[in-house]
Amino acid sequence: MTAPVQKTFEPTAHVVPAGGEDFFITPSLSTTRYVEYLKKVPRLTFRVTYEGMYDTLSKIYTATASGNDMIFAIQTAKELAWNQLDAIRRFDENEIPEIIDFCALFLNRPGEDLSKFDAAIHEQKKQILSQEGYDVGCFFGLAFGLIENLSASYHKIRSVANPKGANDITLSDPIPQTSHTS
Repeated sequence: MTAPVQKTFEPTAHVVPAGGEDFFITPSLSTTRYVEYLKKVPRLTFRVTYEGMYDTLSKIYTATASGNDMIFAIQTAKELAWNQLDAIRRFDENEIPEIIDFCALFLNRPGEDLSKFDAAIHEQKKQILSQEGYDVGCFFGLAFGLIENLSASYHKIRSVANPKGANDITLSDPIPQTSHTS
């Protein structure tokens, strides 16, 4: 008896099979798709988890409890609260994870017009990719390589945090605290 195996794809692959067809990974975007990209990147960061809600509430508290510019503090708190409320609303409305929505910008069918963003085609792709049953980690791996500066920034943080064993640090490892003396 063998244990079930989660379906995966390599984030560095050029083709992702789904729904009986091949989706090609296109790492560049046209200007119209780039506008959609800019809308989707922040949505990936406003998580609807207890940790995400705690972090947002902590930032709101800090913004309103420190500093002398209360107008700026109120504006910051308002923006943080709105983003979290919007994330919670979207989480309830959307059965397809935001990460698949994001990656669908870069996964294209043969003959698809890459110069345009067609919302209906994008929705179809999200449905097909979601129903295929891939391990969601594959989509995070793909996004990691596609989000501007994320990979370079991550590697820079890794090398600063652990210059001798930078390859030993994973995304879940905390960055070591250093003491600062004046």
